[in-house]
Amino acid sequence: MSAGTLWSNGRIFTGRRFVEAVAAEEGRVVAAGALRTVRRSVATGTERVDLGGRIVTPGLTDAHLHVLEIARDLAGVDLTGSRSIGELGRRVRAWAVVHPDGPVVGAGWDQDRLRDGRYPTARDVERWVGDRPTVLTRACRHAALVSATVLDEVGIGEATPDPPGGRIGRTPDRRPNGLLFDNALRPLRPWADRAFAHSRLGLPELFARAASLGLTTLAPMSASPSEVEELGRLVRGRRRPPVRLVAYLRADARAQFPRLRRRLATPSSRLAGLKVVGDGAFGPRTAWLRRPYRDRADESGFPLLSRDELTEIASEAEGLGAGLAVHAIGDRALATTLAVFAKLRPTVRPRLEHASLAPPDLLARLDAVRPHLVVQPRFVPSDAWIVERLGPRRARWTYPFRTYLAHGHAPAASSDAPVESLDPWAGIAAAVAPRATRAPESLDAVSALRMYTENAGPVLGWPGLGSLEVGGVADLVECHGTDLPTLASAGSSRVRRVWRDGTQTAGPGSGER
Repeated sequence: MSAGTLWSNGRIFTGRRFVEAVAAEEGRVVAAGALRTVRRSVATGTERVDLGGRIVTPGLTDAHLHVLEIARDLAGVDLTGSRSIGELGRRVRAWAVVHPDGPVVGAGWDQDRLRDGRYPTARDVERWVGDRPTVLTRACRHAALVSATVLDEVGIGEATPDPPGGRIGRTPDRRPNGLLFDNALRPLRPWADRAFAHSRLGLPELFARAASLGLTTLAPMSASPSEVEELGRLVRGRRRPPVRLVAYLRADARAQFPRLRRRLATPSSRLAGLKVVGDGAFGPRTAWLRRPYRDRADESGFPLLSRDELTEIASEAEGLGAGLAVHAIGDRALATTLAVFAKLRPTVRPRLEHASLAPPDLLARLDAVRPHLVVQPRFVPSDAWIVERLGPRRARWTYPFRTYLAHGHAPAASSDAPVESLDPWAGIAAAVAPRATRAPESLDAVSALRMYTENAGPVLGWPGLGSLEVGGVADLVECHGTDLPTLASAGSSRVRRVWRDGTQTAGPGSGER
């Protein structure tokens, strides 16, 4: 038996119970329980880690985020929290002065938080930065504000029709007003690649930040082929990421899946499947609903692809041996996705991303199909306007985490960063916090933590992930404190040291990898 590591003298939560000690060899837990028992299981020369009475949890997983978009946001102007169009303008102008060359890029604005009571438009952008090419993405990433110069460059004009699954914002006389929604954003993809071609995206720093928060596994979603290639270079490089990567390729690039799967196949990374976006989001009212929005009776959102297209992609994913992850926020999008899953019965259990609105009739269908669920607890406080947008009866069935657990589902959690903060402890706190405006769906600290640990392993197809029981992956997070409820509310400031596969990746003494 080769030498490994023994952690003791702390309160170690395995995911199911508290134990005195855990031992690991070659990245897997070989013993967990009373210290005297665990000691008998380890070899001479085993490294000893004294936890100093502190609490330890399994390593945390973010099961759905967008690493390239996070990195790009760091290179642009941060519009998060802006309270008026005037404040948006001040932030954009200040950034443009510091970055006088190239396009103006940024993200994070939300019209629902602006005192002006309207969307910003291309005319506002012109007042801020003249004719500089500008793209400012809404917080949800399902809408963007662009300048007239960008509209011209990507060929969107007065005669351009709305694309299927998208919408072009227009003035009363039908001219594009600079707002693009969902599939209308697609012409920006090559533009964005050029805009960021010479930027240093800082993915190594991003992964180091994730590790410092207690994250040991990340699942990049909707990755482009170039993003997968870059991740492949990183995981095979000299300084490998301190986090495990389980990526999902953008579905429209699925023909490249076999080649890219080989590129990302290492002991600590894999390309697991394809990601499909079925509808939009509640914020810009593009999530696809069965009945119109309460605060906009002429809108009920729209699908981003047809049922036949989703069926075709699901069938091709099955042939590729790829998992399928489908974004479905509105109840009509959820119903359509469940119907496709029920008909095809894929051998690789599919993922349902968000499942944000699930009234009782859809819960019954969800129970019958039983896809993996990936939810976003931070959406709850961010969508504080949800009752106004949907009405109280529908809002009752948004983000029903406790109901999912009561129905035997085991949802994994995520940030959907950069839509929300990368910090998983902010998500745990949101899952635990009481909801003043809706029926109780809050969780206890253990259930909230499990969404970021034990529940993630089956979703990502990684056995033992998120568990410190025997056979589990030796990912550990040591935190200041001794109890989970306090830790859930105190958050990432309590993280002290982090290990992935038994090797320390963050905290005092971690050193260079």
